[in-house]
Amino acid sequence: MMDSIEEINFHGTVYKAPFADLLPRLKEDELAQLRADIEARGVLVSVVIDEQNNIIDGYHRLMLATELGKSAEAVSFDIRPGLNDEEKKALADDLNLHRRHLDREERRKLIEARLIEAPERSNRDIAQSIGVSHPTVASVRNELETTGKIYQLDSRIGKDGKQRPTTRGRGKSILALNKKQSDAAIEALKGLDIDVLPDKTMTTRRMQRIARENAPIEEEYVEPVVTSGMELYFGDFRSVLAGVADHSVDLIFTDPPYGETYLSLWSDLGKFANRVLKPGRLLVAYSGQYHLVEVIRMLCEHLSYIWLGGLKMRGPHKNIVQQRRIYNRCKPLLFFVAGDYEPVEWIDDFFDDDRQEKDRFEWQQGVAPARYYIEKLTDPGQVVIDPFLGSGTTGEVAVVLDRTFIGAEINERMFSVAKRRIGEAGK
Repeated sequence: MMDSIEEINFHGTVYKAPFADLLPRLKEDELAQLRADIEARGVLVSVVIDEQNNIIDGYHRLMLATELGKSAEAVSFDIRPGLNDEEKKALADDLNLHRRHLDREERRKLIEARLIEAPERSNRDIAQSIGVSHPTVASVRNELETTGKIYQLDSRIGKDGKQRPTTRGRGKSILALNKKQSDAAIEALKGLDIDVLPDKTMTTRRMQRIARENAPIEEEYVEPVVTSGMELYFGDFRSVLAGVADHSVDLIFTDPPYGETYLSLWSDLGKFANRVLKPGRLLVAYSGQYHLVEVIRMLCEHLSYIWLGGLKMRGPHKNIVQQRRIYNRCKPLLFFVAGDYEPVEWIDDFFDDDRQEKDRFEWQQGVAPARYYIEKLTDPGQVVIDPFLGSGTTGEVAVVLDRTFIGAEINERMFSVAKRRIGEAGK
């Protein structure tokens, strides 16, 4: 390790490089080649950092980009929060060694350093991470044990992590396309419980959404908005809507948050719907695709499955699912019932809305689908509930259609937007 931690000031942000000497520095000819490539084509590989702007991989790339005066938009960042130092070192090995060409002596020194740092790692694990044969690692280990530089252990920890789990996969990863996005992501990570982030790659915008939705809520009481035909509550629906009378609601039309982090909400939503819906009335909910099986299973704990519909989505650049190589053009629409289903009217299970309404916030759902299903499934004066109010689409439509509306929203900013929007619709 380095005696002192090097720093790089890239457009006003200081990036520390505590792991820069885990591998041998680039040779002069390699550094010159990388400099020429960055000067000609820019930084093509993301700089990997943690949530404190410590560089895990990409020290030379960021150093050269700074020296060459590259813009803040020229460097992308891959933020890996929640790793300990050992996991960062292992990740640096994995990311570097498939690109670096070390000679025999350099590899031997690297094996020795890894064994001294973590003798409990198996020979095969170290060999695979460095790109050598495991007998080579065994030979170096035997020499170190013989000379007393490391102890001879009765057991070792393999890559399977049976004795002590190790993080060798991609884990939590936030892709920032430029320094501005990286700074925004680092700021959003401050004070955030890293465990709420899913173990997968996500955009900066997706991570910021999770951070907002998991931000601590002020204890200060927010007065509910209760007027003729409308009740709006700030807070978690599981508590603020506890006073809704049993079997008093004609329709729940809602768009819960998607993703693994929020799966437990679906079970609670099903339990709530079973309590407040009139027998035979529907819960209609948008859903994501990734965890659809789990979502349906959780709703089936309390409700009966009726149908799976869909909403045609717009915006080709926003609907590309890279991990699955799928162009996503349809959002699932789930139909569940409390008790025995009593159809009210013929309804379409597929809605094609050619208007993309995102004027209030990015995840806003369109007015037209809400209007269609509320108008078809309820009559004037009947009660419609949305436990995940968002920007207030369901509430606006319900009020305009002369339905009694009850809504809840846990995000204070969104609650303010919905309150104003629904209030104006009721005038």
